[in-house]
Amino acid sequence: MGEQFRERVAALYADVDPLNLAMRVVNLEDELGADVDGICTGMHADVAEAQAEIERLAEIVRDYEHRINWFTTCAQCARLMDAVYDETIRADRYRLAWLSARRRAAEEANLGAEAVEHISRDRDLWRRYCDTARDTSAELSAEVAALRYQVEAVRAYALERCTEPYMNETSASWVLHLLGDD
Repeated sequence: MGEQFRERVAALYADVDPLNLAMRVVNLEDELGADVDGICTGMHADVAEAQAEIERLAEIVRDYEHRINWFTTCAQCARLMDAVYDETIRADRYRLAWLSARRRAAEEANLGAEAVEHISRDRDLWRRYCDTARDTSAELSAEVAALRYQVEAVRAYALERCTEPYMNETSASWVLHLLGDD
């Protein structure tokens, strides 16, 4: 009978679940009786049942600890992701503000450069006009001086002719009239 008991115990220990093991030991005890080969199987069954309960409760505790660790890890990951998201949003806002300020500065610089270019272009245009007017004025002044000289020569000639008695006073007065000396 001892050999049969050992075989059955070996078969029981092959099963991994401690609660099932304890129930099988109790069932085996009921089948074999209270005492086999001087060993009290009832006491062993109580110990095995207690160990099975301890293992079951330890497994539940490990499961809860695992879940708690998992939820804690998930919560930490969520907080970390929120922080990274907030930092990304903040960095994007700073980057957009920097780009906007840079664009405005570039536009202001362009406007300033355009204004300087426009003023410079106008200044060059007015200088050309002034130089052209000065050159034209110099040419016209020379022409006016030459014409005045000719007018004075004609006037002097006309006045000289009008003073001679044999000249026609009408032709001389006509020349003086054209010259504006009536």
